[in-house]
Amino acid sequence: MSEAQVRFAARHYDGAQKLLRSQAARLRAVNPHFLVLHYRLGEGLGYRTTTGNCNPNGAFIRIIQGNQWIREWPKSVEPQWFYRYGGSSRVLMCSFGWYLMNLDDSSWRHWWERKVLRQVEANRDDGVFMDSLSVPNYFGGSVWRPRLPDVNARFEAAWSAKIHRWLRWLQRQPLGRRYYLVPNVGSWITTRDRTNYLPADGVMVEGFALGENASPYALADWKLQANRILSLATRGRAVIGQTYVTRTRDRIFALGTYLLLKHARSYLNIDTGLDPEWWPEYGIPIGKPKQGTGDHIGDMRTTGGIYRRRFTHGIVLVNPTSTADGTAATRTVHLGRTMFLAMPHGGGGVASSGRAPGSVTYEGVRSVRLARYSAAVLLDRRP
Repeated sequence: MSEAQVRFAARHYDGAQKLLRSQAARLRAVNPHFLVLHYRLGEGLGYRTTTGNCNPNGAFIRIIQGNQWIREWPKSVEPQWFYRYGGSSRVLMCSFGWYLMNLDDSSWRHWWERKVLRQVEANRDDGVFMDSLSVPNYFGGSVWRPRLPDVNARFEAAWSAKIHRWLRWLQRQPLGRRYYLVPNVGSWITTRDRTNYLPADGVMVEGFALGENASPYALADWKLQANRILSLATRGRAVIGQTYVTRTRDRIFALGTYLLLKHARSYLNIDTGLDPEWWPEYGIPIGKPKQGTGDHIGDMRTTGGIYRRRFTHGIVLVNPTSTADGTAATRTVHLGRTMFLAMPHGGGGVASSGRAPGSVTYEGVRSVRLARYSAAVLLDRRP
């Protein structure tokens, strides 16, 4: 990044992951509170990228230690570290080249905790981002060798319990006592999932609000994800909503969902690449929530089927009905007075000059027509 991009990132982002210590130092020279998370797999050990028919013979997978990218695979491994299934002594994730580990094994736990603690300290990080920490067959049974079951209630319940025990154990160790533990829980819309992640300090929900451009979740899944987020946010846990959508309508729907669920430690990340990015809707000056969320997303539903939340400078309206399940419906909301509808334009990569791309215009309206899976952010006054 140019110096101008560094200043922009430090002043506009709350934090990042996968940064060398020297990169983090540049950002913290501008903003001492910039938060950095160390990246590690939450239930796996990275080996080599896969080629062909699930053959781990590509490049070694690497992680950060201080100012270096080093091989994740250690010089020696113990056989009891690995999760066994189907008569095999190891289970390989074919998509990414990492092995599934036995989270209940004492020697694995202690090795991982000591190793990650040293790396967090070397990196001067604030915590560890524990990627892919969810019930393994929710990635799909076919992405593993040997193949895991696509659906198996006993298998899934056992893995939810393993994850819970693993996080509780880590919180009692030096790593958990001194640093944040933030697992990636995926989209968290599998109805069979019983993992609650309460022992963590926060979570990243990947696939937040909708799957991808023009691909909304079924209404029941949107509600399920929202309620699971509230189950943590109302208890003080951090929640990072991560999405990869780029269309304006989809980004505003993600933003509207985020504002409905927002608590003191809630974050939104619309991500399309490794370079600095900015989306103009991030800067809409709606203010702070004046209305609590309650424990259930249904507490914000109006009689007209729209979800609504009041802020100090405006309101957010969300229509989550979906084309995915036949619930799609257009709703019109009459405001009773003139309010100013935020309409973002552009956005994306931040130039080397550090100038933010895109803009927001505001249209005075007295009613809003909300199509299926859409949202509106309205301000009391034109900024």
